[in-house]
Amino acid sequence: CCDKMRKDNREAWHLHYTTLPKEYALLSLAVLSLVVLNNAVVLTTFFRIKPFKLSYYIIIGLAIADVLTIIPLAQGLVTFMSSRIWLTDNLCDLLGVFYTGNIAATHWLHCLLCVERCISVMNPFAHKSFSLRRMSAYTMGTIVIVHILLAYLVLMLCLLVGTVKFQFDPSLASCGLDSNPRARNILFLIFDTPKILVQLVCYTLMVNRLKNLQGADRKRIRRALKVVLLTLMLFYACFLPYYIELIIMHNRSLSPTSPARLLCVEGIFLNSAMSGVIYYVSMPEFKKYIKDRF
Repeated sequence: CCDKMRKDNREAWHLHYTTLPKEYALLSLAVLSLVVLNNAVVLTTFFRIKPFKLSYYIIIGLAIADVLTIIPLAQGLVTFMSSRIWLTDNLCDLLGVFYTGNIAATHWLHCLLCVERCISVMNPFAHKSFSLRRMSAYTMGTIVIVHILLAYLVLMLCLLVGTVKFQFDPSLASCGLDSNPRARNILFLIFDTPKILVQLVCYTLMVNRLKNLQGADRKRIRRALKVVLLTLMLFYACFLPYYIELIIMHNRSLSPTSPARLLCVEGIFLNSAMSGVIYYVSMPEFKKYIKDRF
């Protein structure tokens, strides 16, 4: 009887209202438009650049994770414009998974990008030999897909066992993690900590390798470092306001009418619109393709 009541309650529809003015829909619209435009260019370009490199699979995976941000951005945009939304608890959980899942997948794909670039620097002959094999394309493509799916599966598992909970946030016009800092700490350990450790190890190895090389090899390694470094620098720049907000929330709660949380989260989503700039600056083949077309 109690189980049936809980199930019925989770399937019941509830009306939620936003606490910010409709004008904030323009912010969501701007970020959404940039994400769509950026990733359309990135995906179109990398599918056409020849020869196709192993790192391109990871870049395409990052673009796919970025495209998934369109779901929460579009939902938030519509909700801001109407100032309300009808949701069940189950639907709120689903939106919450989409809201945080792409960020989790991006963390792990950044780990994979660091490892792939590190191997190309530390053992270029083995890396090139593997990339020339026919199975390398299927292997790398499978690894990328597994990283994305596993990030969402881990997040859903945490939801099922009660480690994380989602609720409608009126300042976000969508469903995000509840105010319990325990859930954020656990997700930080699962997704952020491995990324930070992998980045530290890979960058230390690549920088040490760079010190001992000259000429063409040194130029090749510097280019590999540049791609990863710019990607991570921009990523952390977009995440910095969010990390600051987490520290503030440990000490006091933000007002539901404050736009601070929305600005922090939109800053994170803005990272999904910046990859094209990174590749244009750091990858000659990407820059050449764009310049030849425009």
